[in-house]
Amino acid sequence: MSMDQSAILQIQQSETSRALNGDLLELVDNAAIAVPNDYSIKSIEHFQPTRQRFRGKFNTLSLDAFTDYVAKKAKTETNSTVFIDDIRMTASCIFDLGGSVNPLHCEHKAHLDLPRTAPYRALLEFNGETLTQSEFAEFLEDWRHNIKCFDSAENEINVIAAIARVRKITIDSARSLESEVQNFSNSASAMEKVEARNAETLPATILFCCIPYAELEERVFELRISLKTGGTQPMLVARIIGFEAVKEELAEEFKNVLDDKLSEAEVNTFIGTFSS
Repeated sequence: MSMDQSAILQIQQSETSRALNGDLLELVDNAAIAVPNDYSIKSIEHFQPTRQRFRGKFNTLSLDAFTDYVAKKAKTETNSTVFIDDIRMTASCIFDLGGSVNPLHCEHKAHLDLPRTAPYRALLEFNGETLTQSEFAEFLEDWRHNIKCFDSAENEINVIAAIARVRKITIDSARSLESEVQNFSNSASAMEKVEARNAETLPATILFCCIPYAELEERVFELRISLKTGGTQPMLVARIIGFEAVKEELAEEFKNVLDDKLSEAEVNTFIGTFSS
């Protein structure tokens, strides 16, 4: 009795599956089998008592937790590598990176996202914003313990007094000032005119002291104040002086802290990001 076409096809598929699975068992150590449905490859790792290899990602906001984890895990891994993103102030470690000769799967990772502190977040929101007298004064009030104010002659002004003086600016005195100089922190004579009208000087610069990122050093930011009078009321703007240079210094400090904490760990460190 002759077999029909479907029976012959099933026998062929069965023989092919047996041969293919024999090869797969040798190649992937019992972790995958060929299913006779278009011969797709299916993993059976989840049926085994253990994984074929370690996979996972550790995420943290703590620099100490990140370096502790990396230092401990790197002892049992080869070619662990840390990539430092000095723009975003983050760091990532790939433990199973391998190399060009013996590349690995890059499935065991750790990631640090260094958080900004509350005072630093407030400072960044304040920086460069055009604010009303009330809004500007409220910022000084909210963060008065972090702030020192100075007039154009670099004389310190009590913060409470500076707040009162900001609130007392009149549009007439502001316009008179603006006609003399756009940035009143650069002109003592312009400041003297405001003093003659208000019987007191306005703050020209602010020093804002805070720890910008958790576990980094405290830093003093200098802001220059300018005045705008295009509308019906005076508007004030404060900008961090040399902010781009300050950000570079923060990034360098971040890298140095990581390098110092990982100095005894068997890891490589690079500035930049890595995608696999």
